[in-house]
Parts: sequence; structure tokens; C-alpha cells
Amino acid sequence: MNEPAFRQHLPSGVSFEMVCVEGGLFMMGETSEDAYAWERPQHPVQLTTFHIGRYPVTQALWKTVIGQHDNPSEFPGDQRPVENVSWEDITRHFLPELNRLTAPSRPENTIYRLPTEAEWEYAARGGKADDARMFAGSETLDPVGWYEANSNGETKTVGLKAPNTLGLYDLSGNIYERCLDCFDESYYQTCLEEGVVVDPGGPDHFIKYALRAARGGSFYQDDRRCRVRYRGSAPNRPLTGFGFRLVLGILPRLS
Repeated sequence: MNEPAFRQHLPSGVSFEMVCVEGGLFMMGETSEDAYAWERPQHPVQLTTFHIGRYPVTQALWKTVIGQHDNPSEFPGDQRPVENVSWEDITRHFLPELNRLTAPSRPENTIYRLPTEAEWEYAARGGKADDARMFAGSETLDPVGWYEANSNGETKTVGLKAPNTLGLYDLSGNIYERCLDCFDESYYQTCLEEGVVVDPGGPDHFIKYALRAARGGSFYQDDRRCRVRYRGSAPNRPLTGFGFRLVLGILPRLS
């Protein structure tokens, strides 16, 4: 909760908060034998300092950037997360416009983009604090997340549950959060063979891998899929319960 934050103001008067995550070395992935195969092996990752959204992108922010009448969400509500958006909706429409609007005011040599899987997991685990709990800020899911057992089958207003150790909300449950990376089940093994990977951006196989990574689980998933180390994936089309969270930082490398 003590990490410095950057508040981004838009010309419309709307603003949103980005929390600084100090870079560092961490062991990414699972060690449990009960984990899915694509969550292993654990491997060392070095990340540069970045900022990440305190909340998922809300419908209010989406409409401010894209247009007041362009809200694809299945569950309307300005302070609910935007969802039912594709990877291309985000990267080809929302982010270019957000970067245009914020060009005069955001920190130099940074852009708004999707988080990498590594950045997402590192932030969810509390950055340098390396919170080993199963969910983002708790060993049990109910205090921090909306999932199949408590959501009543719909998304919820962001920030109603407890945050993690960095003061980030809704990382476990509510919506799946799309990441920058292509999804490759064997990518963790590739990273381990490289040694310490620095600011990884996923496999550079955009044609072979049609799926993109998604993290955090959602309102309709069980608790196993809301773990901070769970690796989800999704095709590039609008899907109920799939939204995103912003990162402000440098561009990562591809391998």
C-alpha cells in the first residue's frame, strides 16, 4: 500500500491511478505437483520498474477514451470493469487513443500497454514483497475476489474486495485480464533454458500461437483458476468476462 502512485489526468477531466512496482528478480511459475503443466517449471525473471493500474480498466474509462456510446460490456456499470473486448480492440483502438491523449503528460519514454505475464504475476504477488499466498493478497479467495461461489454470475464494481500488498484490486477473480504475450504452453521451459530472462514479452510466434495469455480468473471461474500463478489463455475475439489492466512502462523484449 506504500508504493508511490502516478495519477494520469485526461483532457476530459477523468483520471486514473497507476501504482509503481519496483523492479526486481523473482521466481515465476508454480512448483506444486498439483499445478497445470503449463504453469511449470519455475524460472528466474528480472523485471524493470513499471506502473500498473490500481484497478482493471473500468467502463467509464473505456467510454472516455473510445466514445460514450461504445461500451461492449455484457454487465453495464461505469465502475464495473470493461469486458467482452478482444485483444485487438485493446491494442489497435483503445491503447493508441489513450497514448495520443496522454502524450503531453505521461512520463518520458513510457507508453500505456498491456502487462506481460511476468509483470502481471510479479505485481499480483506484491512485487519485491514476493507474497507467497495463493491469491492476490490472501490465502483464501473470498476476501479478495469475485468468483463462481460469490459473484451471482456477474462482474462487480472494482475495488469492493480487499487489495493485495501493493494496493492493487481485483487481481484474483472478477474478470480475466488480457496480457501482451502470445500463449505457449512450453514457454516457461524455454525461459528456464535461457537462464535469467529480462523483461520477457512472451514467445515471438504471432502466427503459430493464436491464443493470448490471460490472468486472474473471473467471476464465473472456480478458485483454482483465480490463483496468481494460474496461466489462462483466450483467442482474439470479444469474450464475456475478459477485460484488461493497464501498464505504463517500456516495451518488453520478445523471445
